[in-house]
Amino acid sequence: MNWTKPLLFGAIIAGLGLLLLISAGTSAGQDELHIEDYVLWQGTFAEDIVLSDFHEDNEYKVYIKPGGEYQSLNFESSSGEQYFRAENFGNKDDGWIEIGFIEMAQCPCTLNLNASNEVIIVDSNQKSEDSGAMVDSFFLSYASGCCLIGIGSLVFIIESIRTKEKSQEVEIIQH
Repeated sequence: MNWTKPLLFGAIIAGLGLLLLISAGTSAGQDELHIEDYVLWQGTFAEDIVLSDFHEDNEYKVYIKPGGEYQSLNFESSSGEQYFRAENFGNKDDGWIEIGFIEMAQCPCTLNLNASNEVIIVDSNQKSEDSGAMVDSFFLSYASGCCLIGIGSLVFIIESIRTKEKSQEVEIIQH
């Protein structure tokens, strides 16, 4: 086959598309988000600790290490309003068990905690945003790869047909 510039261009574009698909596929299984990256507070005991890094619009999840129990956990405003909602989710995330959530916190707030194992409070909104960005990146790579393969294949096919027609014209003229 005689490789003309358009044929070569089509093959290169399709090859780049294939590389994008492969890179999107290999990144899809990677879970790069770790719950420890989003911890706002961590410990087993707290007595009247004032926390101010909590925002009313965010939701915060509370986790405990497996095998641990908490005897008391209060997260309240200066007016005494409780923001911690205990739920027995049992969901595991990076080895942590979700035990409840904090929402609509108008801080500064006071934390009181007594637990037998490590407890963490995580900004679940930030983790969700970062996870969404990873998904967006995957789909962008996937869609771009598919488009490049399609365009490259189309250019390759059209140029192959054009080249074949030219060679048939040359044969007819030569006879």
